[in-house]
Amino acid sequence: MEARKPQQSTPVPAQPLVSTADTVFTPRSSNLSLPKSFTDLDKDRARREGFEYVARYFANSLDELKKRHAGLDVDSHRPDNDSFTCAVYVNGGKVGQCGIWRSNQHHGMGDICYSQDNVVRNSYNECLNLADNGQTLGFRALMGGYGRSNSPEQLLTNEGMSEHLWEMFFEVVKQRMSR
Repeated sequence: MEARKPQQSTPVPAQPLVSTADTVFTPRSSNLSLPKSFTDLDKDRARREGFEYVARYFANSLDELKKRHAGLDVDSHRPDNDSFTCAVYVNGGKVGQCGIWRSNQHHGMGDICYSQDNVVRNSYNECLNLADNGQTLGFRALMGGYGRSNSPEQLLTNEGMSEHLWEMFFEVVKQRMSR
């Protein structure tokens, strides 16, 4: 057994801490944020950028999935700038598909919609709405993720939204492949 060295106590300075750059660190609140307001332009750009992020995320994930699994093939299609579809095939048989699109919100749907069938535009399995918390814009899942860790009030980043939708899509693929 090794002998322990006695610990030395460090005296607490009476003055504020000083760094090598002679910056004085003084205590203060970290709660200094004031509410921000977001313009229609900010919101329109966030919707478009969010959708484009999801499209790239799915394309890259499908490419990587195909590289990792022999006998697996993928298909994706962009019928227009505001939608895409994708499907996964094993030995030529479809084991999963989905459609994701930007909604115009005139039908009472959210900003970005997901269907496990295709781009149908009149029904969905999940819908995400752009929202803000007074500090940042993000997406809120309408269905809340079917018991996933996403709280209905949680704002998702573009990456969080993409992962949420990929998880819904890929869970079906995994279930069908395990049969």
